[in-house]
Amino acid sequence: MAKGQRNPQDSTPRTTGKELTSSEAPFSQELFAIFGEPINLRATYHDGEWFLCLNDVIIFLTASKDPSQYWRKMRARAKSEAWEETAQEVIALPIPDQNGRLQPMNCANRRTLLRLVQGIPGEKAEKFKLLLADLGDAFFSYVEDKTSAVEKWRERWRQDGRDDEWIEARLKSDVTRNEWTNELQVRGITVDAHFAYLTNKLHTLTFEISIRDHKALKNLPARTNLQDNSTPLELLIEATSQAAATEIHRDRNSYGLPHLDQDVTDAAEVGRAARLAAERVLGRPVVSPQNYLKSKKPRNQVVDAPFSQLPQIEVQQQHGEYHQSSLFDEI
Repeated sequence: MAKGQRNPQDSTPRTTGKELTSSEAPFSQELFAIFGEPINLRATYHDGEWFLCLNDVIIFLTASKDPSQYWRKMRARAKSEAWEETAQEVIALPIPDQNGRLQPMNCANRRTLLRLVQGIPGEKAEKFKLLLADLGDAFFSYVEDKTSAVEKWRERWRQDGRDDEWIEARLKSDVTRNEWTNELQVRGITVDAHFAYLTNKLHTLTFEISIRDHKALKNLPARTNLQDNSTPLELLIEATSQAAATEIHRDRNSYGLPHLDQDVTDAAEVGRAARLAAERVLGRPVVSPQNYLKSKKPRNQVVDAPFSQLPQIEVQQQHGEYHQSSLFDEI
């Protein structure tokens, strides 16, 4: 998909000032689930996201007869209560009035509305606040679980003889890869074979060696995780290509395998350039025969082979077999 081209699976209207019924309005089903009653909210689509009419939100939460005056009083407290920046995110957008004519009205997106609700008293607003508290608690529990999982992996790798440099490189590479694969998913890649193809292509163009041949160079069994046997520099270079791919997908708003395939080709040039620069300085290849299957020696005791001792392997754009374990899998 070319930059700015609409996602074919996105049926959201791009018009502004569209009058919506309570069932059509964004978040209406979610709000009905919370409050158990239909909610009439006018909305408009602006700058890539939905904005809801602030007056409608105030009327629903407070039963105010003059929502504009209610907002003016709230707005007057913004500076003294340190939410001036949030108040400035409320903007005037065209909303149909009772006669169907478009009139500029105060509107806010979902994030801003959730912040504003925290300054509104009342039973209905309190339901929102409790919901936000539950979501916050769930988020912190999630972070704690992930932190615990990361520490388990650290300890496991230390027991395997890995030094801190390698462990930090491995952690960072996993975060970068997860972000990239998540980006591929939301952009239409759901088939395992397509993930494998794009992963192998990015690796092959970056290192000028396929995943399969890279494993062979390291004398790894077919099902062995390549990242677990990569050097810190190999991990860093691969993460560079993956991070570049993520940014290119977002910048071009790419969707579907053909467009993502081109993105991967371009992103690999970033990692390849970094690899070649490192090789010029080091005087040896980044691609290393080193593995961690048996050796427990610290990395600084391992001597990588010079260029002349490495096999000359042509670039092969094949699918290859690549199993990527996550740091957050059960141990």
